[in-house]
Amino acid sequence: MRLRRDPESGATMLEFAIAAPVVILLIAGLVEFGFGFIDLQTVASATTSGARVGSAFGSGAGLDPLDPGPDEIIQNAVTDGLSDLRASSQVQELWVYQSNASGDVVDETNTTNKYTPVFAGDGSVSGWVTVQDPWTPASRTTDLSASISTVNRDYLGVRVIFKHEWVTGLLPLPAPTWTDDAIVLLEPVLEETS
Repeated sequence: MRLRRDPESGATMLEFAIAAPVVILLIAGLVEFGFGFIDLQTVASATTSGARVGSAFGSGAGLDPLDPGPDEIIQNAVTDGLSDLRASSQVQELWVYQSNASGDVVDETNTTNKYTPVFAGDGSVSGWVTVQDPWTPASRTTDLSASISTVNRDYLGVRVIFKHEWVTGLLPLPAPTWTDDAIVLLEPVLEETS
């Protein structure tokens, strides 16, 4: 007895050969963009944490002279938030800057402090090196005027710039550089009276 071949088996193989690369590419794309989204959310959380503490301590008012400086407190908050960032994504810069109400940098030269990261052996951020530091905490305004209608407080922005490396390497995409900003209004610090 002779075995007969199913005439459609060749067609099935051809369909699989055409569809499999497309399906694999779709799965790789989902994985890549999923990891990218996770990294972006991790950086957004770190940036928000830095801005939150910057809102309270950004002017340095109320800090004990032995405490870390305001920008160091912001750096520590950002570093803690970046602890979950995957090693394939690399932080390039941290900015602490004066912002306007729209979230734009007021003056990149005179009111933007820039820091580059120091990396630990595992690729995580372990500290920061000052690149430029013109916007001193003492120059940041947190005053509440006598008139409630007039608020004389600076907006503080925290920006993290990082490069996301794709995980699978299956997609022919260059590694993007992404930026996340968080903007807060500096909170007034009321002096205690004795």
